[in-house]
Amino acid sequence: MAGAAARPHRPRLPPARRAGSGAGRQPDRVRGADPDVRRRRLALQGGHGQEARRRRPGRGRSRRARPVTGAQAPAGTVAAASRYLVASAVSAVALLVLTVQVTARSDAVGAFDADARALADRALGAPDGPWAGAGGWADPAGSALLAAGVLAVLGLLLARRRFGAALWVAAGLSVQFAAETLLEPLVGRPAPVPADGAPQDAGYSFPSGHTASATLVLVVLLVVVRAGTRRWWLCLGAGALLVTAVGVSRVLAEAHHAADVAGGCLLGLTVGCAVAWRLDARDPNSSGKEAG
Repeated sequence: MAGAAARPHRPRLPPARRAGSGAGRQPDRVRGADPDVRRRRLALQGGHGQEARRRRPGRGRSRRARPVTGAQAPAGTVAAASRYLVASAVSAVALLVLTVQVTARSDAVGAFDADARALADRALGAPDGPWAGAGGWADPAGSALLAAGVLAVLGLLLARRRFGAALWVAAGLSVQFAAETLLEPLVGRPAPVPADGAPQDAGYSFPSGHTASATLVLVVLLVVVRAGTRRWWLCLGAGALLVTAVGVSRVLAEAHHAADVAGGCLLGLTVGCAVAWRLDARDPNSSGKEAG
């Protein structure tokens, strides 16, 4: 018949043979032992089974690696960043304990203030020296040192193009100032009585905002400089001298008691370590690892 003669001749294939009981399917779509039969069958089907699917466009392209962010950082990096959060919490608890003692007018706080002031008098010749009192050199010198330290840290961050870190430092200073403003009327500790009979400052003295700001910038500075290098140790020494000088200047200027300076240090540690934790969580590859 004409219809039957027009049909293409297809070879009769042998039945598929299994390799054995329990054996899985062979990788090709056509099963059988004769490779010539498999090739003819695949040619008639117009494809090459799994080999054709493997060469499908776009299948072999590798995905672009995404940068690791703070949320995707390894567990070790997250744990390293969390130590700043723990330090911030410990400082906050210590600040709370000191605040309660100062508010209760504890005898231990009064003795600490008297001993610290006597030590400053013996070391620097106060209260008769040119540094002492509201009109002495201690007040402007401490303010100038603090301003220089803050500007130096912000300048370092901007020079290294770490604009986000500079914004976080500014935010930390704002939070520190807000906490200081809130604590002063709550504690209600009056300023020291001037030794020269000058009028007493009408404001409150606990905690010391100057000391808190100096401590905060020191903590951030130690985070952005590579730890253990010579530059890091220089920053630690210079920063510790800055915090000490600012704190002593506040006592000599009769603007704060010694316990107020200690409270300022704890407040600066609380906010500064929180800022350091945030910087390390956002940028785990560079925080604390800048070139020394």
